[in-house]
Amino acid sequence: LDDAAKNALKRFPVDTITVKSIVGFELVGVPRGSSLVAGLLLRYAMQFFGRPVYEGERGAQYLYWRSSDKEMKDGFQDEQAPGDAVAAKKLFEHPGYWAIAKEVGASKDDCMAWIEDDAVTPHQINQKSKWQVKIETGWVQSMEMKLTLERWHRSNDHG
Repeated sequence: LDDAAKNALKRFPVDTITVKSIVGFELVGVPRGSSLVAGLLLRYAMQFFGRPVYEGERGAQYLYWRSSDKEMKDGFQDEQAPGDAVAAKKLFEHPGYWAIAKEVGASKDDCMAWIEDDAVTPHQINQKSKWQVKIETGWVQSMEMKLTLERWHRSNDHG
């Protein structure tokens, strides 16, 4: 760099961008009496209502966002080709909730847990929102259950 460029960098420093690889989300604080399985939820190769879907590392449960006022079939119609994204405006056209269920698309009544939130991805769910979890006796609000980001570290690579 010449002196003019060095001086410009001193006056107008470049922002630092940090990239972190996310493996998925850890489901923690699962209430007793629930059929939920605590553990890692990994990105699944599909979208539902334009948002990512996650699968439990042992299978048997999925995390997804569902529109409150549209049919399940509409969520599959919103599926995008890999690398394509839904327009931001479309993502917020309808109210909805994040759910954990044994199959993608189950309604609130048929899922194991849900939380009202229009977040595009699970890490954006409002921390003040609380999960509603189905246990043997009905629905309970869980104060402890949450999803935490699980970052990839070289120690995660066992191969």
